[in-house]
Amino acid sequence: MRRATIFLAVFLAVAGAASPSPALAQNDPIGNFFRSLFGGQPRPQPQAEVPKPAQSVAKPKRSEPVEPKIIEQPKAPDAQAVLVIGDEQASGLAQGLKLAFAESPSIEVFDKSKQDSGLVRDGPFDWAGKLPGLLAERKYDFVVVMIGENDKATFPAAVTGGKVEDVRSEKWEAAYKDKLKRLTGPIKDYGKPFFWVGLPPLERPSLSAFASYLNGLTKAAVEQAGGTSIDSWNGFVDEDGHFSYLGPDIDGQEKRLRSYDGFHFTRAGERKLAYYVETEIRKLARGEKVAPEPVLPEVQAALPKQQAAMLAAPPPLPPAPWAKVGPVIPLDGSGDTDSELAGGPVIRGVASLPDTAPPEAMPGGYPMTETPLYRRLIMGEPIAADAGRVDDYVWPKTP
Repeated sequence: MRRATIFLAVFLAVAGAASPSPALAQNDPIGNFFRSLFGGQPRPQPQAEVPKPAQSVAKPKRSEPVEPKIIEQPKAPDAQAVLVIGDEQASGLAQGLKLAFAESPSIEVFDKSKQDSGLVRDGPFDWAGKLPGLLAERKYDFVVVMIGENDKATFPAAVTGGKVEDVRSEKWEAAYKDKLKRLTGPIKDYGKPFFWVGLPPLERPSLSAFASYLNGLTKAAVEQAGGTSIDSWNGFVDEDGHFSYLGPDIDGQEKRLRSYDGFHFTRAGERKLAYYVETEIRKLARGEKVAPEPVLPEVQAALPKQQAAMLAAPPPLPPAPWAKVGPVIPLDGSGDTDSELAGGPVIRGVASLPDTAPPEAMPGGYPMTETPLYRRLIMGEPIAADAGRVDDYVWPKTP
């Protein structure tokens, strides 16, 4: 009995001194039983750590570079005013024009573009209805339009006759042409020069194809209204004609021209876009008129001399006797002719060819004996080769 007590005491001392790991403490029912038997407190069970949910790491957004502020010189009281209307791309165009004319006190740019606007969905801004009021605000000398980025959408059913038509269908195209006419009409009646800048390519090929389609519609409508259609497409493509973020700026330096969204422009792109309009505005501001392409009168080609014409082309065959048909001989042996050996007398009943001498002159009076064919085949004269040609076998003369 005494030996069992000593063994139990040693066991408890060892169990109390040991510091089991948290994993072993959870599975130690014997130790906890003896502790509760001799008045000890059970070892506290460690709480299992609940794993924290992994926090999603936000991807860094590509931020556009901060463009420097455009500083414009004070404008003269009689400065010519340029009105820019359209959507977001027209806003970039206006910024480029402000930069282009920043140091020109005689030209001032007014940006009246509206974001998310277009011609298909009027939304909060109806350009055809708002434009007369904008033109009446002040006297503008030039009107610049760029719109269409947001127009790849269906018209309301009321516009197309109670049915939603697919984009680029016949009724959709007719409705869009009507919108163009309603917009270009007030500008034409305003009586000032106006320019319509075509859409550039976009990052998505389907949107680029639609932009090219719209450019064809707007070009016809603008030219019919007396405006100038400006093509900006080639300024924003690569060597293969595809959309490109990069490209040469107006100074020929490789720059980033388009923003990360594939729609809008960087400052260098805005300046390049404005360059297409700037050159036309400066010409008209200086009083230059765009002269139509001169129509050159038709120049009657001088007929070559007769002899030169003969030498320039192979001589024609003389009309006789080659133009005549020879005698007809039946191949079945019928007829009243006798069978004769070759070289015998002339076959009876067959007319012989007339004994005519070759003509002495070609048609037109040119001597037959002067033709290269006669000298080559009849006279046997060699035709002299041009000096240095591959058939020129004449040895050069040595001094």
